[in-house]
Amino acid sequence: MKIDVKHIQKRGVAGWRYRRKIPKELRAAAGKLEILIPLGSTEQEALKVYPKVHAQAEQQLRLWSRPQSPTSTNGTPLAQGQR
Repeated sequence: MKIDVKHIQKRGVAGWRYRRKIPKELRAAAGKLEILIPLGSTEQEALKVYPKVHAQAEQQLRLWSRPQSPTSTNGTPLAQGQR
C-alpha cells in the first residue's frame, strides 16, 4: 500500500526530512526559502512524526502571513508609546 504525503523527502543514508518551499510573499518575514525538518532515519519514523511536523509548518506559515507589529530587540511586542 502506498500513502501519498506532501513535503517529504528521502535523503539517502541520512534518512527522511520534511521539505517545504515558503511562498514568495512570505519569504521576507520567514528569512528563508524553505522549511527543512528532519523526520527520522526510517520511513516508519518519518510517517509517525509527519502529522505533527506538518501541523507545525502550517502554523508557522500562518504566523508569517499575519501583519507584523513592531517588536523590541528581544522579539516581544512593544507596549504603546515605546515605538
